[in-house]
Amino acid sequence: MVDRLKRHRKKVLFFTHAGVGGAERMTVNIAKMLPENEYEIIFCLVSWLKHGRGDSSIRDFIPADVSISEIIIRSQFDYLRKLLKKMKEVRPDYVFCSTMPNNQRILILSPFISRCKFIVRNDNYLFTLPVIKKVALSISYRFADLIVAQTEEMRDEFLTIGLDRKKIKVLHNPVDADTIRYMAKEHNPYREYGDSVNYVVVGRFAHQKGYDLLVQAFAEVLKDNSNSELWIVGDHNMDGGIIRSGIEEYARINGFEHKLHIVGYTSNPYPYISNADCFVLSSRYEGLPNVLVESLTLGTPAAAFECIPIIGRIIEDGKNGYLAKPEDVSGLAEAMRLSSKLDCITTTYCPARKEQFTELFK
Repeated sequence: MVDRLKRHRKKVLFFTHAGVGGAERMTVNIAKMLPENEYEIIFCLVSWLKHGRGDSSIRDFIPADVSISEIIIRSQFDYLRKLLKKMKEVRPDYVFCSTMPNNQRILILSPFISRCKFIVRNDNYLFTLPVIKKVALSISYRFADLIVAQTEEMRDEFLTIGLDRKKIKVLHNPVDADTIRYMAKEHNPYREYGDSVNYVVVGRFAHQKGYDLLVQAFAEVLKDNSNSELWIVGDHNMDGGIIRSGIEEYARINGFEHKLHIVGYTSNPYPYISNADCFVLSSRYEGLPNVLVESLTLGTPAAAFECIPIIGRIIEDGKNGYLAKPEDVSGLAEAMRLSSKLDCITTTYCPARKEQFTELFK
C-alpha cells in the first residue's frame, strides 16, 4: 500500500543556488511543508564554475532523505541546456524556484516542458534591477503559472509591468520558530566577554548588506560605550573577500580592530542572534529579511535601516527595536544604542500559514 501511494505522489522539482541565503533557505522551508505521502521532493542545486565555492552549502538544510543533484554552469548557454535537461529528466508535475536569475531562465524554458506547472517566488524588488533586466523579467514572468511576492509592495511592482494580478500571491515568509529556538540553545558565544554589549549581523559579505556603513555606525557606538563588540556571521569567500578587507582596514585605521569579530559562515547562527544585545540590519535593500524576523522571534531587539517599507511594519520604535533612515550612519548608530537597552521584546510579524504555501501545489 505504501509503495503504491508513493508511486502516485506528485513530483516537485526545486531549483536553488548551492550557497546559503535567505531565498535558498525559504525554498527548503517551503519544500519541508509539503506532505511526504502526497509529494516527492527533488532538489537541483545550481552553481557557477567561475565563482568557485564559498563556505556555505544549502545541503546543510535539506533533509537527508531528499533527492539532491547539482549542476555546474560554465556559460549562459550551458545554464539553459542543463536546466532543460534536468526538467526533462525528472518530468516533474511542479517546478518551484525562488531566485530571479533561475526564475527567468526556467520560465523561458517552460514551453518545452509539458504537463507541468511553474511556480516562482521572487526574492527581490524590481527597483534593484537595471532597466534591461527588468524588461527581461517582465517578459519571462508571463510564462509562470503562479508568482509568489513576499510583500504587498513587491506585488504592486509586478502590476506596474503588466503582470496578471490573478497569478500573484502575496505570502510573507514562514518562520520555523520551534527549530530556531532549539538551535539557539546550542551555546553562548559571548560567555567570555562578560558584561560587554554585543551587536550581531548575519549575512554574506556583499555590497547589498551595507557592512561598510555598519562599521562606521559601530565606530560611533564605541564613542558612547567602549565596552561594545561587533560580530559579523556570514560567508566572506569569493567576492566577499574584498569587502572583508575593506571593513577590517577601516577598523584598524580607527583603532577598533580588536572589537570586530568576523565569524565566517556557520549553519547555526542562532546562538549568536539569541544571546546578542542587539541584532543589526545594515542592508541597502532586501526582499524580506529573514534574519531580522528570526531575531525578533528569538527575543533579540533589532536596529535597522528602513531600506524597504515592510521593515517599518516589522520593527516598532521602542517596542522591539529602532529604525534609521536608509544609509543614515549616525541614525543607525543611535538605533543600535537604543535597541541594545530594550528588554522583553515581542514580534508583530505575521508569517503566511503553512496551508497557504501547500495550496500553491494543488
